[in-house]
Amino acid sequence: MSERGRILIVDDAVDNLHVLLAILKDHWDVQAATSGAKALSMARRSPQPDLILLDVMMPELDGFETFRQLREDAGTRKIPVVFVTGLTESEDQVKALESGAVDYIIKPFIPPLVRARLRNHLELKRYRDSLEAAVQKVQAELEVARRIQFSMLPNPDFQKSGVRLNCLLRPARAVGGDLYDYFIRGGHELLFVAGDVSDKGVPAALFMVRVST
Repeated sequence: MSERGRILIVDDAVDNLHVLLAILKDHWDVQAATSGAKALSMARRSPQPDLILLDVMMPELDGFETFRQLREDAGTRKIPVVFVTGLTESEDQVKALESGAVDYIIKPFIPPLVRARLRNHLELKRYRDSLEAAVQKVQAELEVARRIQFSMLPNPDFQKSGVRLNCLLRPARAVGGDLYDYFIRGGHELLFVAGDVSDKGVPAALFMVRVST
């Protein structure tokens, strides 16, 4: 997300575009599209908009159909959408929210209210993006930890002197407290150990590493 935030306005009425541009341009980086098809194309480009203001009543692709296609595309699915509408019936507002939009704004526009609502949604997106980045980082670190943990275990497929041993270890999480090991003594004696540290996750994995060591 850019420091200012990027907003894409979608409306086939040029007058509405000019009004919204005037309300928003001093606060965010703003782009405009005059059709649903153009909006879909612009939303897929990099850098993507952080939020889309989408008019409901448009020819060809109306707002709801444009929104549906945005949600079907994995590349644009997470972009928050605020519907812009002159429809004041509660059924239309409910439809907008139930379809997955984060909000709706009714014409005529009240500039301070529009800016306040969009600022809140952009801030929520910033928090969500930060959280997703943190989760991805943790998952990547856990994957490295899982590989290190598995590298400490002996070969899961062993065969010698007519004895064949197969092992399968599948933790409930990325890392866990299960362990196994085996040793050959005197050429004919197989010693085998299996262990399960109480609890799951990182604490159990650390204790498993200590026991194995």
